[in-house]
Amino acid sequence: MDEIEQPEIIIHDPTRDSIDKINQAIAAVVLVLVIGFITMLFMLAGLLLDAWRSKTDSYRSLSEHLESQQKTIDIMQNSLTEIQNILQNKVDKPRSLK
Repeated sequence: MDEIEQPEIIIHDPTRDSIDKINQAIAAVVLVLVIGFITMLFMLAGLLLDAWRSKTDSYRSLSEHLESQQKTIDIMQNSLTEIQNILQNKVDKPRSLK
């Protein structure tokens, strides 16, 4: 004999529907928070890279400036030494009277 198929009876359960909606809302909120967190991590990494690059450029600029100042100081000291030598030679040499 052929078996008789049992009809599917769907009973509307308002509690189950509201639980499914709440679960979907919670899943959406968690997904948004995870995406936001990942975005914040990328932004932080970008800021750290920019800060590092800026510090490197600043350090390089400061190094060049200090090197330039040191060269200027050396040139001025050499010039001062030459002037002192010239003045010392003038003082050591007696003036001839005319």
